[in-house]
Order: sequence, then structure tokens, then C-alpha cells
Amino acid sequence: MPLQVELVDQVKNAKIYSKLDLRWGFNNIRIKKGDEWKTAFRTAYGIYEYLVMPFGLKNAPAVLQRMMNHIFRHLLGATVVVYMDDILIFSEKEEEHAEHVREVLRIL
Repeated sequence: MPLQVELVDQVKNAKIYSKLDLRWGFNNIRIKKGDEWKTAFRTAYGIYEYLVMPFGLKNAPAVLQRMMNHIFRHLLGATVVVYMDDILIFSEKEEEHAEHVREVLRIL
């Protein structure tokens, strides 16, 4: 997990920012086929298994951060910082910012 102090340091020269928060960030990651049983839980109505990563699994934050870092690897530190499901797009010039936002949206 990145240190928040390091993330703030990366954006110190920026003049304009946009923030995105992914909806259901953890639930966008599928459980590895065959590992669903590891998430099983019982209710009065039966036994259920997650097909996607639920919030609360021990390694869920690290898995999500690793996925986000991989997806935005060529933009990290240049125009984007990522902290789990939060994406901060930053630019020094207003003219560049719209293109930076479009690039992030293309990736998503």
C-alpha cells in the first residue's frame, strides 16, 4: 500500500485536480476459479460462495491496490495517483487536464 505522504508529495506542483471513486471497487475483481469455496458462508437459506472479491477479506486491499497499480502503471506519478479505489488525476496546466482525464476514462 502506498504511503499517503508519498502520494501527496507526487502532486505538490499540480494546479488542477479531478478525483474518481470506483463504484464497488472490490467487487470488480473475480475470485479465482476454483477458489470460491474459500469464501463460503452459511445462512438459514443455504450455503453461499462469493464469485467476486468481497470487502473484508484479509488480502483484499493489497489485491485491489496491485490491480490498480498495474492498470495505471504508465500514468502513476505523472498524472495519476491511486489509493485503492480512489483515483486522483492531476495536472500543472488546465489545458492538459482534460486529456489526462480522458486517458484515465479510456483505461477504465
